[in-house]
Amino acid sequence: MSTLWKAIKTAGVLDYGASGAMYLMFGDEADQEAVKGKKFFVYGAVFIPTNSVSALHHEIERLRVAAGLVGTDSLKSATRGRPACLNPEAHRKLKNDVMKAAREHGNVRFCAQVTLHELARNQEHDDRVLFGANT
Repeated sequence: MSTLWKAIKTAGVLDYGASGAMYLMFGDEADQEAVKGKKFFVYGAVFIPTNSVSALHHEIERLRVAAGLVGTDSLKSATRGRPACLNPEAHRKLKNDVMKAAREHGNVRFCAQVTLHELARNQEHDDRVLFGANT
């Protein structure tokens, strides 16, 4: 059982009934600075209904193990950051399988906020992140 899953169970966030009225949100930002031709600051988040977390977690863990990943292997989107045990094709397949699981088991939703760097050029990094998370 992963540390995240233990923390979620301990916190009791799964006890909100079958309505899925409570969601977990995981957010991250990309292209934080206007460098190397990057024109936009992107803040994205996934929203997972708490009543879907268990099934989704177990399916993703099953996919990771089947692909040869161990608990300390990070599964990121960027091919250059893929675990050493995966070639680019296997990495792409695993990511596609995880996305399929998110649709089928998790009822997961994705939302992104995009800001043109030129518009945010006078804003501090933390302010851009907070704006993205709160928008």
